[in-house]
Amino acid sequence: MKSVLIIGCGAVGASLGRAIAGSTGHRVVGVHDAVAGRTTAAGKALGVAAFPDLTLEAVSGAQLVLVAVPGPGIRKVAEAAAAAGAACDHQIWLHCDGREPASSLGALDGMVRGIGTLHPACAFPPGAVTPLVPGCGFAISGDEAAVAAAADLARDLGGFSLQVADDARDAYHAAAVMASNCAVALLCKARDVLSESGLTVEDAERLVVALASSAIGASREHGLEAALSGPIRRGDAKAVRRHVEALARSQEALEIYGTLGRAALVLARRSPGYPPEAAAEIERALEGFEKR
Repeated sequence: MKSVLIIGCGAVGASLGRAIAGSTGHRVVGVHDAVAGRTTAAGKALGVAAFPDLTLEAVSGAQLVLVAVPGPGIRKVAEAAAAAGAACDHQIWLHCDGREPASSLGALDGMVRGIGTLHPACAFPPGAVTPLVPGCGFAISGDEAAVAAAADLARDLGGFSLQVADDARDAYHAAAVMASNCAVALLCKARDVLSESGLTVEDAERLVVALASSAIGASREHGLEAALSGPIRRGDAKAVRRHVEALARSQEALEIYGTLGRAALVLARRSPGYPPEAAAEIERALEGFEKR
C-alpha cells in the first residue's frame, strides 16, 4: 500500500482524503493545512496524523504527497517545503490544480523522485466533502515517475486518467469550467425561467436537475451527439420561435437560449437526413433574440 500525505484540507483535499481512505492500494498517513483548525478536523475525520507545520517529520512517512491548495499557493508550498528540507528523494509530489503546470512544484526538482499533476474532473462545492463520481476522470502531467504514480492513483480511485500537456492546461481548465460551473449556471437560469412562470423555486429546481441528469445519462449511454433531443433536433422551427417569444422578458435568458440553440443546431445538422429548410428556419428564429 502506498502512503499518502495531503497538503490542503479544503473541499478538494478533504474529498480526496475520504476517497483514498476507501481505496485498496493507497492510504492516507497524514494531513497538513495552513489553517490549523482544518488540519485538526481533517486528521480527526480520517483518523490520521494532523501536522500543524510542514516539516521533514511530517512528510517523511509518505511516498506520495498531494498538494490540494488553490493555484497561487502551489509554488509557495513547494518553496516552503524546499526551504525547510521537508521533502525526500523517494517521494512523488503531485498538485491537484487543473490549470497550473507541473512546474509549479519546480522548487522541489532534484529533491524528490518526481513532480506532476493530478486534477480530479469532479465538482467540489466549497465546505463539503464530496464523493468522487464513479469513473471520475483525472487530468495528469509531469515527469515519467509522476505520471505513472498519478495514473496508478486514478485507477485505484475507480477512475481513468488522461495526460494533458502543460501548454494545453488553460484550454482544459476552460472546458472543465464549461462542463461543470457553467452547466450549474445554466440550470439556475432554467430554474429561474420556470419559477418566473409560476412554479415554486423548489419544484423548478427539482425538475431541471432531473432533466439534466437524464440528458447526462443519455450522453453516457449513447454519446453526446446521439443524446441530442428536443425541437431543434426534430427540426421544429415553430417551437423555437415560440420559445424566443416566451423568453422575451429576459434578455439574459434569450442570449443563453440563442447561443446554445445555435450550438445545438450545428449538432443537429450533422444528423443524416436533417432537412436543410428546417435548419434555415430555425437559424432565422434564433436570430430574433439579437434584435430585441
